[in-house]
Amino acid sequence: MKIVYTELSLIASVIIMKFFIEVSLSYTYIMDQSENIQDLTGYIPVKEAAEILGISVRRVYGHIEKGHLPAVRFANVLGIPEKALKEFEYGISGRKRKNTPVWHKAAAKSVWLQIFVQMRPGLLKEFEQHLEKIRLSGTHIFPGTAARYVSLSDQRANEVQIQLVWRGSMIPELETREDSLEELRRELADVLDWQTARYETGQVLMHT
Repeated sequence: MKIVYTELSLIASVIIMKFFIEVSLSYTYIMDQSENIQDLTGYIPVKEAAEILGISVRRVYGHIEKGHLPAVRFANVLGIPEKALKEFEYGISGRKRKNTPVWHKAAAKSVWLQIFVQMRPGLLKEFEQHLEKIRLSGTHIFPGTAARYVSLSDQRANEVQIQLVWRGSMIPELETREDSLEELRRELADVLDWQTARYETGQVLMHT
């Protein structure tokens, strides 16, 4: 009986010791994690980087694996240097653009549409919120467009400029383009005064 009691005491001691070691390690991990979160100054977490670039988290990991984006691991957090993220240009190929693109002759019948419209006074913040919603939802992409720009004029107060570019055979029917434009008008009706809109069209001769 004495031998059995001694063995049980030994087992109990081992279990208690293991418990305290695990608690100690967990506390150390939490402290390390906290310190590493503070150390993220100057770095952008992968999830936030994906939102900034407008792509999926999986795609960001792909760029890291291919060496297009540098990353540093902080415990269980992967951080991308802020400077590197700012310098990174997400192009059609998904690769960092190293050189300024050269001019190319435009495909036949490539066209552009530019819209000049007044933003309702005092609604800049709301307008930017609408644009962010559009970006995150991936809506209003205007089928067939090769480029889309939304700008705010420096010269004319509250003037918003929207430019859409279609190349060659990718140009959809006029009715399709007008339907897409009407959807955008409805989306931004509370922040843009479409009665002030001025439309200009033209032909693309060269592009990058």
